[in-house]
Amino acid sequence: MKHLLLLLLFSPFSYSLDLSVPEEEVDWSEFKARPGEDWDHADRKLFQIYFPENPATDNQRKLFWVLAAADVWTTHRGLKVPGAYEANPLLGKNPSLEKLILTKVILGTFVLNNYESWEVSVINLMHVYVVHNNYSIIYD
Repeated sequence: MKHLLLLLLFSPFSYSLDLSVPEEEVDWSEFKARPGEDWDHADRKLFQIYFPENPATDNQRKLFWVLAAADVWTTHRGLKVPGAYEANPLLGKNPSLEKLILTKVILGTFVLNNYESWEVSVINLMHVYVVHNNYSIIYD
């Protein structure tokens, strides 16, 4: 098979092929940046792929990180209880503290930079439920 390829590469037929790319003028004005596709945006944040119209407020961001820290702490403590396991399939049944923190930081940064304000409020509410659930596992 490799001999056949070599034969085709060095055959007189391959020399007669014109493989040059013709020069042509392209009108780039027809390609307009859509929302979320402007990669040179001055206000782009880490892991940001979308610019929400109504981004999370500073108080929502602060509450998110406080609840995220409480979630990591209660999850880490709750995993020490016999029979307890992590329900998040991304983390596995018994993740390390480092894995919990790293996952929370990466996903939290993505969420806060890409989600609308109302979506962050819903996630904060879910965080409250998760922290309460972890707390009940630790102290019940």
